[in-house]
Amino acid sequence: AWQPLILRYRPADARVDTWKLPDALNAEPIGSLVFRGQGGFVVAMKSGFHFLDLDSGASERIVDPERQRPPVPKTNRLSDGKCDRRGRYWCGSTNSNLKDATGSLYRLDPDRSCTRMAEGTIVSNGIAWSPDDQTMYCRAVSFTACTMRSGSDPRPCTLIRLESSDDQA
Repeated sequence: AWQPLILRYRPADARVDTWKLPDALNAEPIGSLVFRGQGGFVVAMKSGFHFLDLDSGASERIVDPERQRPPVPKTNRLSDGKCDRRGRYWCGSTNSNLKDATGSLYRLDPDRSCTRMAEGTIVSNGIAWSPDDQTMYCRAVSFTACTMRSGSDPRPCTLIRLESSDDQA
């Protein structure tokens, strides 16, 4: 049976640590996760952002940014995400059918506030920042880069547009 797990590889001794998710979270896959300064993780899932402590097994929902967004029934889930140098978790959502542009890009701040920064994507992946921390890059269908300007005013622009083809993987 399918069981969501968190794995950690230790290259020094080739050991793999494995944790099962708490029962409250094990019914859905993790889209992405980031480490917390206080220990544990913030995980992104279909049901939203959650704090997760692997030692105790405790979890706490922070927010579900897509709780009241169409389509209903809910078919979007949180997917790839990364934490920036300011401690903000940027995470995209995607429609489970990978066809409808109902996804968004969210920013979860350390104070637990969550802001939709862009919308209208099918899937967003590969979030990264420029060395000067002024530009965030995200591979997505309808936006590719956001200029962060103090981190609150993304301006979507296309750096490279890839044409889709049935021959491409």
